[in-house]
Order: sequence, then C-alpha cells, then structure tokens
Amino acid sequence: MAHIVEWSEFTWDSMYWGQLVPDHWPEWKRRYNMGDFVPRPRGDYRAWLLNLKTQSVTQGPAIGADAPDVTALQATCAAQITRIDDTDAAAAALQSKQEAEADGRRMTDAALREQIGDWKRLDGWTPEAAAALQAISTTPAFDPSTFKPEFKVRIIGGEIRLDWKKKGADGVFVYCRLRGQTTWIKLAMDTSSPYIDGRPLAQAGVAEVREYMLRGVVNDEAIGLDSDILSIAWEGQ
Repeated sequence: MAHIVEWSEFTWDSMYWGQLVPDHWPEWKRRYNMGDFVPRPRGDYRAWLLNLKTQSVTQGPAIGADAPDVTALQATCAAQITRIDDTDAAAAALQSKQEAEADGRRMTDAALREQIGDWKRLDGWTPEAAAALQAISTTPAFDPSTFKPEFKVRIIGGEIRLDWKKKGADGVFVYCRLRGQTTWIKLAMDTSSPYIDGRPLAQAGVAEVREYMLRGVVNDEAIGLDSDILSIAWEGQ
C-alpha cells in the first residue's frame, strides 16, 4: 500500500507533502526484478513516469480510483520528473562551467607566460625575483618507465567521461571491464582528454558497474605503470 503525505506528518520531509509514499519503507539495495513494470534505465524511467501521470487522468476514474489518490499519484510522478530534469540541467551547467574554466586557463596561461617572459628580459630580473614570483619550473624530468596515468571518471550530460592529463606522454590506452570480469578490453588510444565511453549496456536494461584502467603511450607504445582502477555504476542512456 501507499498513502498520501499530509501536512500533519512532521516526520516526512516537506518535499513529499501531497505525494505518495510507501507504507513499508523499501529496501534500497533490492535489485529490480526482470518482470518489474518500473523500468530501470533512466531515460525509460522518465518516459514511464510521464505516461503514468498523463494516463492516470482518464484511467484513474475509469477503474474507480479515488480522486485524491489520482491527484497524489500525478504529483508524485511530476516531482520525480522535476528531480530528473534538475539533475540533467545541473550536469549540463557543470559541463559548461568546466569547459569555460578550461578555455579560460588556456588563455590566462598563454598571456601570463608571455608577460613573465618579457619580464625575464628586463635588467632588474634576478633569481630572487623569479623565486618570489614562483616563475621557476619545478616539474621533474619525464620518466617513461615510471609514468602512471591519473584520471577521474564521472557521468556528465548522460555520458561516461574520463578526464586525464598527458604529463609528458603522447596519450593513453583506455581499458575497461565489467565488475567481476578479469580480462581487460582495450577501448582506444586517446590523445586528447576527455575520453567518452559511449558504448551501450552489455545487456539491454540491466545496470552494470564498469571498471577503467589507463596506460601511458609514447610513440604508439605502452609505457610506465598501469593507473589505479576506477569504477562507476552505469544504467545506460
């Protein structure tokens, strides 16, 4: 059963007032059964919510459902659709901000390198001034034998995105496997971050956990050490 959250139920967060909540709290770690009518993929789930909200207008009265229950069901669907859309909007906004930051850094770094380069040709430039301005390179020499890629894996804009840095390498080999597997699959040699893994689910409609590992590349050959293994849960698009 489910019931409508009333204003008098102070134990519930206000975000659920007027909506349906279960009488028995669900076990969040329960797996979706193959025959479950609630779809698991996120895009299908939103479409299902919208259909349920729309169809309940006519189907609810037709089957004899109480009007308050129909209204609460519609509010429940609408609220979850809003949460999904808000998440998508936030992800798109984050991606836009990250791209603006990256573009700004390229412009800023180029301008500052030119200006400091001009200062270094001035008569008053000294090692002490260089140290004070931190205008002395502290980057260690690139060692292919010890190079270990570092990266982040995230879902941005509905895509799996791997962000990594060259740090002296030409690029990286990208490997992936499903959790529980022991064999790595080489997806690509990527020479420009980020890498987007746009592959569909291994089994349609069944969520999975993907594990990723990178290896540095110089002159099309693998170098150095394997990266740490990072994983992400993927429900498909």
